Amino acid sequence: MSFAVFAGVTAAVRGVGSIKNYSDSKDAAAETDALAKKNAQLQRAENAEVERRQVRTDAQVMGEAKARRYASGYSSEAGTSGDMYNNAVEVEQARQMTWLKESGESKAQLIEQQGSIAAGNIRREGEGELYSAFGDFAQAGFYASEGGMFRADTPAPNTTKATYGNRKLTVPANATNDPWSSVG
Repeated sequence: MSFAVFAGVTAAVRGVGSIKNYSDSKDAAAETDALAKKNAQLQRAENAEVERRQVRTDAQVMGEAKARRYASGYSSEAGTSGDMYNNAVEVEQARQMTWLKESGESKAQLIEQQGSIAAGNIRREGEGELYSAFGDFAQAGFYASEGGMFRADTPAPNTTKATYGNRKLTVPANATNDPWSSVG
């Protein structure tokens, strides 16, 4: 097998492999994107559960505070210390709930963004493989073409065609028939 044929076949095989890698990277990018969306959905579900539990805990705290106040005989009229305490607790609970919702949604969005970035990187790697395939196929075509650099019927510079029995050889242009002529 000549070098040109070997190089052409090798380049073609690399090109096919690059196209396979491109196809695989598209699939991997889609899977990455889908997994990120699923993880974000799971994060949102977890957030909803944390919020539900927090609402229940907050209601228990307020219920216990009211029960203690009533049991101790404190007034629950507006402006009293018991009323001010209840208001302060409700305001703090509302702040915590707002933070929980914003933090949870921020985490879910971050998961989606990370998945989108990873999928984009995988897609770009695949596109690079596709461009590599174009180069490999061009190289294979170059080696296989009639005008290619490694044509068997074109001697390299400063060489000439010669025959030795039934074999055709390319030898240096200044070669002689005497194999011992260069030995001193």
